[in-house]
Amino acid sequence: MKQKREVIIIFAVMFIFFSVTSIFAQVGISSSSVSRSKPTENQEKNRVGTSSGSVSYSKDAVENNYNQPSYQPSYQPANSSYIANLLKSNEIYVEEFINYHKHQLPLPKAGQAIAMDVRWGGEQISMSKPEGVLQIGLSTSFSNDRQHLPPVNLSIVIDRSGSMADDAKLEKVKSALITLVNQLKDGDILSLVTYDTGARVLWPAQYLTGNRHTLINAISSIQPNGSTNLHAGLILGYQEAVKYYRKDATNRVILLTDGIANMGVTSPEQISRESRGFNDRGIDLSTIGVGRDLNEDLLRQLANSGRGLFHFVADAEDVEKIFIKEVSSLVAAVARRVRLHVEYDPALQLTHLYGYKPNYQQNSFSIVLDNLNLGATQVIMMQFGLKPANREITNRRLPVRVTLYYDDIAQKRSISESEQAFIQVTEKYNVNTLADDEVKKNFTIATLAQALKDMVTAYEQHNRQQASHIASSTINQAYNSYPTMSDKDISYILNIVQDYQAKLGLGNVERNTSYGGR
Repeated sequence: MKQKREVIIIFAVMFIFFSVTSIFAQVGISSSSVSRSKPTENQEKNRVGTSSGSVSYSKDAVENNYNQPSYQPSYQPANSSYIANLLKSNEIYVEEFINYHKHQLPLPKAGQAIAMDVRWGGEQISMSKPEGVLQIGLSTSFSNDRQHLPPVNLSIVIDRSGSMADDAKLEKVKSALITLVNQLKDGDILSLVTYDTGARVLWPAQYLTGNRHTLINAISSIQPNGSTNLHAGLILGYQEAVKYYRKDATNRVILLTDGIANMGVTSPEQISRESRGFNDRGIDLSTIGVGRDLNEDLLRQLANSGRGLFHFVADAEDVEKIFIKEVSSLVAAVARRVRLHVEYDPALQLTHLYGYKPNYQQNSFSIVLDNLNLGATQVIMMQFGLKPANREITNRRLPVRVTLYYDDIAQKRSISESEQAFIQVTEKYNVNTLADDEVKKNFTIATLAQALKDMVTAYEQHNRQQASHIASSTINQAYNSYPTMSDKDISYILNIVQDYQAKLGLGNVERNTSYGGR
């Protein structure tokens, strides 16, 4: 039995959103992408999860999808058991915090797969305080109409080993599967494979019809038992998907596990090699990891080569949330091989990019992003300053040019489009660099997430004083920007930082301090 976890889950499910989002679809163009998951409401679990939040389409849509319970931190003295279960610095992905909540972004126009929005937090940058915040936002359209989505050939591979009984994980997965089954179309193809010490086909690949009681009964019958023969389950799932391969459909295997392969073939290299063989035949793969006792590298590598996403879900409640609330976006990818290239005026210097893994060039950088699916958003936050040699410039408008590249699945062609945003240099001292409310909000979340990562890094390096300073000064800055802390998205990440601060024994919030990590 795997050990139960008691740590903050930090951004693990929207990632299942933006992973499972890509879970189902791919028609025509192939690419790879990896995504983790977003945090769940049960913050006594842990881990950082993926990828993107979901678009705000209308007031009603926002309210209907904003059912994120408030997080109540559990303040406890730091001790070895708590510290052992907290996220490590290399498990904290800043970009996933930024993209957990709903973003207010323009929607694509007719015939457009992705809408890009580039904006500065303020129109001016001061020579006396030369800093500016830039936000790049990407959004895709949203559809609740499953009938207009591509046909699906889906094979779901479920870990039913003994540890899936912990925290009722398997029961929640079964409930989520039943929800999914009820929302697939007649004519979609579904197969179910379960594995423990061995593997078996629970539901052979076949077309779905209106009467699904037998299938639902089969799902309900799954019980936890045995070890984890991940290889046997995965290969059997691929074999079922191959039976009904259709070039015009989404052909995908979804592998769900809460553990590490410990039976049968356990070599990650061999599992990956055999998996790639099926990927080369047109079968995609997405992976879902539940809990922390996982071989994340293997699951991520499998999803990457399988043109899918890796989703981390610390709490099985998130599986239900995704399948129940986000099914329409789980079944159709709209863009693959998504990449951004950002060029900026030589007078500017990039002082901080929040998250991601950029490829830097002179006065520019590039970022490879996850695949984007229906109802997806991705926001990239960065901070610029003026180069010292250029701080005497006045009344000059400095451009940043952003080029978006992607493969449009519907049009089956590669797209590139560019947008420029200008910021003006001024002698004024009191310049509001965060006049845009949406940029201000996302930047606050970005700085809190960066502080969390930096705080944990300092703690791991045994620099408790620095860790305490990072936490207290950033929390203080957040309260200065939002004194009432009425925004639940900001308070959500703020409470996570405060919870870590308490559990690491780093003291209370200090006032009037500054943290240079921004």
